[in-house]
Amino acid sequence: MKDTWELERVVIGLRHKRTFQATNKISDFLDSVIPLQGNYPFPEKSFTVVGHPDNLSVDIRDDEGTLSVIYGTDGLTLNCDMSAEPRIDISTVEDMFMELSKIAIPLTEGKNKIDRMGVVFQYRISAFENSAKEIFSKVLKVNMKGTPDNVVIRFALKNPTSDAIYKPDKKADYRNAFVEMISTREVRKESDEELSFPTVIKLATDYQYYYVPLRTFADIKINAHVAEAQSYIENNIRANFNFEVLQKTL
Repeated sequence: MKDTWELERVVIGLRHKRTFQATNKISDFLDSVIPLQGNYPFPEKSFTVVGHPDNLSVDIRDDEGTLSVIYGTDGLTLNCDMSAEPRIDISTVEDMFMELSKIAIPLTEGKNKIDRMGVVFQYRISAFENSAKEIFSKVLKVNMKGTPDNVVIRFALKNPTSDAIYKPDKKADYRNAFVEMISTREVRKESDEELSFPTVIKLATDYQYYYVPLRTFADIKINAHVAEAQSYIENNIRANFNFEVLQKTL
C-alpha cells in the first residue's frame, strides 16, 4: 500500500508585539490590498468579502473562503486552501505573503517589534482501510484490544537556533515545531453517509521561529523561513511518518 500526501492548506503568519496603532490603519490596509486582486500573485476576486472577527482586526477573503488574510494588532496571517481550483503553488503563496507584509507591517508601530514567524503545512494522507489502525500499529506501535477507531496526537519540539548557540550573549532565538496527527472519517458524497472506519490521516506541522531579542521587519527573511519549514517537514516529518517505509520495517 502506497501512501499519498496531498498538501491541503498553507498558513503563513508574521507576529509583532501587540500594537493598537494597527486598528487605526485598517482602512488604509484595505484600500491598498483590495485593488491587488487580479494582478499576480493574487487571483481574480480574491478579496470580495470583508469581515471583522473582533474590534482589533479585519478579515478579507474570497467568496468560497479558499484564500483569507487577517490583519490586526498582532500582525498578519495568510491562509490558503491548496486544493482549491485553480491550483496555486508554494512560491505563489510566498509571493502573496511578501506583497501583503510589505503593505501591512509598515502601517503599524510593530515594524521594529517582530517577535515570531510561523508556517503551517497541512497534509491529507489517504489510501488507508483504517487510518487509526495505521497510526496505532506503525507510529505508536501499540497493540490494544478492540478496533482502533480514533486517534489524535499532538506534540511540540523546541530547538535553539545556531545563532543562539554560538552567540548566546546577543541572541536567544529558538524554533518551535508543533505536529498534530488526526485520523478522520470521510463522507460518501453520493449518500452523505459517513464511512465506518477513519480512512484519512490529517497531519499538520506548525513551524515557528521566535526572535529574541525582537527584530525589525527588514531583518526578517520570509523566503528563507518558508524554505526552512519545508526542509524540516521533508527531513523530519515525512521521513519518520512515511507509512510505506514503516510498513516494510515492521
